[in-house]
Amino acid sequence: LRAVITGDEHLGFVLAWLAQQIQDPAEKTHVAIVLQGKQGVGKDIVFDFYLKKVLGFDRHNVKNCVGYQTADPTEDIFGKHAVAPANKVFLLVDEIKGDAMRPLMDKIKNFITCDHFNVNPKGQTMYSVSNLSNVLCTTNHLNPIDLEPGERRFVVFKCKSTKKDDTAYF
Repeated sequence: LRAVITGDEHLGFVLAWLAQQIQDPAEKTHVAIVLQGKQGVGKDIVFDFYLKKVLGFDRHNVKNCVGYQTADPTEDIFGKHAVAPANKVFLLVDEIKGDAMRPLMDKIKNFITCDHFNVNPKGQTMYSVSNLSNVLCTTNHLNPIDLEPGERRFVVFKCKSTKKDDTAYF
């Protein structure tokens, strides 16, 4: 994390944010992290490890996992019949872009802070679940989301490029 993502400046925040999900998964952080950096700096490697090796993500048994990864939040998180966020403590949203995220901003802001949300599986009865999800987004774009002054639900970190394309390191 120090070498690839934040350096010393924001390391404590990121570690505390991740630790919260392990130590007290029923208590959300109420803050989404956006990692902005050039392609090849290692954003995905670090959080793929967290998702798969720490949280135990299994693509074949997604319902039994506490983490989820998507590049399509419109469908997978906010779609009419989306079930992916149910019972997840960590949602990794890859490669966000301003044009795709702009129409979702109000939904995402609500999702970051709300205590419950409705799940509407196709062909089944809708039900409400506790919202345990903490959201981390990665992007290569300079303006991936629209933030208003004083925004309290997002923190954006510019990733370091010191390990960019360093295959020996990774």
